[in-house]
Amino acid sequence: MACPLDQAIGLLVAIFHKYSGKEGDKNTLSKKELKELIQKELTIGPKLQDADIAKLMDDLDRNKDQVVNFQEWGRSLGTMLTELESAINSLIEVYHKYSLVKGNYHALYRDDLKKLLETECPQYMKKKDADTWFQELDVNSDGAINFEEFLILVIKVGVASHKDIHKE
Repeated sequence: MACPLDQAIGLLVAIFHKYSGKEGDKNTLSKKELKELIQKELTIGPKLQDADIAKLMDDLDRNKDQVVNFQEWGRSLGTMLTELESAINSLIEVYHKYSLVKGNYHALYRDDLKKLLETECPQYMKKKDADTWFQELDVNSDGAINFEEFLILVIKVGVASHKDIHKE
């Protein structure tokens, strides 16, 4: 059975692919596909108008190729919800499950991250050990992984999972 982190990442990949490729490349979202994803998957907050979607598309499309790939889309996850709400909530729950071991909502320490990786997704320990992940994720070098730094792990694992889905 997949761990909660794997399930959440799998759900994010599935939502992306539910809309990608309808107008072209199966690995990217066109502006129309992004609009459909937003309209069908985002159920809370204000409804975005065409101008808002155009701005979002421009903001997400870092390489300005007029489409949004999974990595570009992944950067926007904090703003998208529904099935996505569930996936994001799972990510937060997994983070807090381990950050609260020492009573801090905002910090995963080295041994907390190791336990998270070993318990929730041991397959990602095959290429990198917990210390390597910790050094890579602790961007501000404060000796703890905050939630934003944890999301770097989620994006990297999501990108790797996305590539694995397309291996033939």
